[in-house]
Amino acid sequence: ARPKGTAIEAPFLTERDGWIYCFAAADFCCRGARSTYKTIVGRSRSLDSPFVDRDGVRMLDGGGSVVARGGPRWRGPGHPGLARDGRTDWLAVHAYDAQADGVPTL
Repeated sequence: ARPKGTAIEAPFLTERDGWIYCFAAADFCCRGARSTYKTIVGRSRSLDSPFVDRDGVRMLDGGGSVVARGGPRWRGPGHPGLARDGRTDWLAVHAYDAQADGVPTL
């Protein structure tokens, strides 16, 4: 749960340089082209400490730095997953295609 009734779900954890990063989807999913999902991230030095965004706001208090936000065509990017290739991280999300009646697409 987050402030104002918006969801935070589909967390994905990864570690890099002593930080644990928590990627998650925030806001509302599953509404096709009307979805407001966005992908956010926070970080922590340990699993039992709060995950905070770049401004120090806890994710559970409404924080989370936005890393993917919908646009005119691709709406509601969420349910993040990461793959690492050496030092390159690849972020995968699903989004809803507004040009195809809101069909979900990876």
